[in-house]
Amino acid sequence: MGSTISIETQQSNLDELLSLSPSTFTKLGNEALLTDFSHHLRIWRFQEDPHNPDLIKSQPLSLSTAQTFKSQECYLVLLISHSGKDYSFEDHPGSIINIIESITNLTPRGLENVFSTDDSAMSSLLLSKNEINEALHYALFVWNGKRANPLLKAFALTKGFELENQVSKGGAKMLKSLFNGSVIKGKKIQQGSVMSLNSAYENEALRPENSESFEVIRKWLSPEQPNPSFLAKPLFPKFREHFLIGPGEPYFVACQENTPPPALPKISLPKLDMKPDLKPKLGIPIPGLNIKKDEESKPKYDTKEEIDELENNHYLSEKEKKQIKLDFYDKICSELDDGLYVGSDRVARDLNLLKANGITHIINCAGNVCKNYYPDDFAYLTFFLKDSKTEPIESVFYPTIEFIDNALQSGGKVYVHCMQGVSRSVSVCLAYIIFKRKRPYDLVIKEAKQKRGVCSPNVSFEIQLMWWHKRLFENFDSLSISPRVFAICSHEIEQPRRIVARLLMQNLYRGPDKEVLDSRGVFIIQTENVTYLWIGKELPSCNRNAYLEVAEKHIWNLRQYEKAKEHIEVYEGEEPDYFWASWKCPRPAVTSGKNPSMNNWYFSLDTAVDMEPQTQEEEIIEEPLENKPKAYVYPELRGMTVLDEVELNEDEMVCLCTDEKCYLWRGELCEVEEEEEEQFVRDACINYYGFAGAIVVREQEGLESPEFNSYF
Repeated sequence: MGSTISIETQQSNLDELLSLSPSTFTKLGNEALLTDFSHHLRIWRFQEDPHNPDLIKSQPLSLSTAQTFKSQECYLVLLISHSGKDYSFEDHPGSIINIIESITNLTPRGLENVFSTDDSAMSSLLLSKNEINEALHYALFVWNGKRANPLLKAFALTKGFELENQVSKGGAKMLKSLFNGSVIKGKKIQQGSVMSLNSAYENEALRPENSESFEVIRKWLSPEQPNPSFLAKPLFPKFREHFLIGPGEPYFVACQENTPPPALPKISLPKLDMKPDLKPKLGIPIPGLNIKKDEESKPKYDTKEEIDELENNHYLSEKEKKQIKLDFYDKICSELDDGLYVGSDRVARDLNLLKANGITHIINCAGNVCKNYYPDDFAYLTFFLKDSKTEPIESVFYPTIEFIDNALQSGGKVYVHCMQGVSRSVSVCLAYIIFKRKRPYDLVIKEAKQKRGVCSPNVSFEIQLMWWHKRLFENFDSLSISPRVFAICSHEIEQPRRIVARLLMQNLYRGPDKEVLDSRGVFIIQTENVTYLWIGKELPSCNRNAYLEVAEKHIWNLRQYEKAKEHIEVYEGEEPDYFWASWKCPRPAVTSGKNPSMNNWYFSLDTAVDMEPQTQEEEIIEEPLENKPKAYVYPELRGMTVLDEVELNEDEMVCLCTDEKCYLWRGELCEVEEEEEEQFVRDACINYYGFAGAIVVREQEGLESPEFNSYF
């Protein structure tokens, strides 16, 4: 019996693989494809460097020795399949049970979803299963540990996206080279070898004492088999469907036995990395512990030193710690760089505090909920940014840098704020610091957290900031989109007259929707050797001057700071052949048109009116079609609209309210009583819908519906 899954005998570092020019693979010879295997598996792990907390370590995971997934780490998985080779699941090494069981240390979201392309502006930041040719296919997965910090998760996601880009450019020859076990050393490809996953564990010392323990693995992998006794219910059904069973070409398929399987043996299971928190939380009565609940016994957090010590307080839940930090920093005007301050709406209302800090200029990042309170006292720059994964925050980086520089050069100081001084305003400040200090995101966010402990851009903003550093200081091909396309358009519905250059986060003319250059707009197409200014036929005459003025200024910035070359004007319908050669694809059958996803980017400037900044107490004009879904994590009733920040932890209860229905999700270890649950759902529905009679659908951990998972 043997496995047809292969692994590399010598591991390749991910950074060395990503540093190779795609042309390196296209120059490879016609090496024969190994046909003894149907699949080839490579995994890289990401972890904080224990010797230098400023760095993130990336290293290949050796599958030739027993391994487990760690809850503090993230993983990037590359699986290459040979479609011409049938795969039958015959055997797996017994010691791989360590890996299977330790999967519980990873977040369900990454395991349950094969990342795929959708209609959102940030869709190409997600990873997708891609077909390269008739012989070879590949799939990418990003798995996050339950205790991995947000920066580590964002770093792993970005590296996954870079690997997807590298594979797309390297094509079939790169896949063949990796499939055959090639190793990358010193930016050179060297011939390597592979071994079967089975042979890596032939050493009897690595196998479980009970040889029949393979049945545990087979029962876990096979959906037809009853679950092993150590699994209360099926784990990660979507993960099994896509990775272990797989749509179309199977990845791992359970063997078909002619005889019923033997009874599940009793075995000694390996120790998990994910350990339960044995320390009690406030408010949970535990026999033998005397926990005082009166207000006088609660510690006070009045200084930064006390706030910094919160992480060592094991009696508070993570939600309680987060709220304490938010309350503390809500009244703090934090200086992140010389003359550059960040904070909350509360500080923006405090005239005396602003003047005490010498503030002369204010950037309001959340005009939809924060008013410009003192226009006679300060110079304002206002944006209607949303704390959302679809928000193109990078489109305001150059305007804010210009505003901040002018203020500082005139002897002033700048205060940047949103509602809480956590995500939007922090991202704007970090963009300025990256630009001025030439430091990468992971370093500037660490320094910012030391000064303001609640700094936490959402994952989309983190990726845009990482890309920002690459745009400014790294090679042109460091980004996974080529060419780089900037749409000249209105920034937001609330500010149609604010025209910006918006970097498209996905390649045009590719993917299921195959979006094209929009005839209503102006586009900047930046390649490594030339820059084009493309002008659409349906550009309204009232928009022309404003669009071209912003385009010319952005091209100047690109040439000054992002290594762009001189530009050539191109008009829709008159594009030369060399223009289409820049897209690295044949001239498309449909070269331009109107993209429905861009409808809210284009307005007639002769009639458009910008909204005035709003306060929370005033009626806020929202997009009229639908309300954004909100997730309420028990016991908090401050709904979260940025669902990427919601982790479905096994000891929590989450109420997700959408336009269509209300979903109630409970983790297996959630101890909320039935009456408390009913009241929480009722209160969440009243908060979101205005009434308590919404349709409630229950979701079970590990068996979530596709509709529920789609929101995360």
